[in-house]
This record gives sequence, C-alpha cells and structure tokens, in this order.
Amino acid sequence: MLPPAFFLVNLVPLCYYDPMRLPIHRIFLPLFVLLFLSVPLSSQTLDPQTAGVTEEEVRQFLEHYKNRYTRKDIDGFVSLFSSKSVQNERDGFDDIKKIYSDFFHQSRELRYHLEDMRIKIYKEVLVFGLFYESAISVEAHYKVDQILKKTGKKRVWEGDVRWILIRENGALRILSLDFKHQKSR
Repeated sequence: MLPPAFFLVNLVPLCYYDPMRLPIHRIFLPLFVLLFLSVPLSSQTLDPQTAGVTEEEVRQFLEHYKNRYTRKDIDGFVSLFSSKSVQNERDGFDDIKKIYSDFFHQSRELRYHLEDMRIKIYKEVLVFGLFYESAISVEAHYKVDQILKKTGKKRVWEGDVRWILIRENGALRILSLDFKHQKSR
C-alpha cells in the first residue's frame, strides 16, 4: 500500500529565502507536510464507477502503450503522455520524446511485457502541485526484449515501473513514469 503522501510531489515552499532572516520555510514546511499527511486526500481509493475510470480502461490504455512501444510509433507513443509529464523525476515531455525516439531508432525489434500489475484509483489528489479529481497509480514489473539494429544483438531490460495516469481532455494520459532497470543483459 502506498503511503498517503504518495502523490505529494514537488512541494514548493510558499515563502522565499532571505539569508538575513530565519529560514521560515524550514520550520513551517515540515509542519505543513505533517498536517497534510494527516488529511486522507490521496489515500482514498475509489469505487471505479465513482471515479469515471475503470480497471478495464486502464488495462486497455496500457495495451495501447505496449503496442505503440513495440511498433516504435514515436508519435503515437508520446501522444499517451501529458504535456506536463515527467519521467524518473527529471525528464520533461520534450526529453521523453527524444529519449524514446533515439531508443526506437536503435532498435530493429522490441517486445514489451508486464507482470504483476497493480492498479489503484484515487480521488482528490495533489500531483506536482496541481489538484486532480482522480488519478490512477499502476505498478508492475516490466521486461523489454530489444534487438539492436546495427549488430543484431539481443538486450533485455527488466525492472519495476510505476505510472501515474490522469484524465486530460477526456482521455487517460501519463503524468508521471518512473522505472529502474534492475537487470540488463
């Protein structure tokens, strides 16, 4: 189970730092976070009908994700991301497009597998400082089989992945994608 503050990301202090004064944000920010953690905003799981999102819709979205990934369809693939998306807490939308474009270009063939998928639907969440009526957390174990274009060698990328999905203009979009390769062969 994810902690209640799972969606509390990139919280920015509300005051600026004045070196001549006591750094107030160092005192009040932890208090604010502590108070926020006691409010069960992000830990309220929803009945899928209430959220307007079903597990089936999420599974279908991930099938589109895997399909566009394995077809190396860069435009279709990045259309699944929000323009506000962040990958591994550092790469913005333009970086994401470049990273996958380069990776797809290096690959003759790709296969994407997901195992142990866990889907949680939340309501009234704060993500990257923005309020959303609902958000979906999907965690899984992934395995990517890659055959390199130049050498024909096979590489296997494997690890854990987490997506945060939101509804944007009526469609599910990736707001956050975090993964870490545990194995690479």
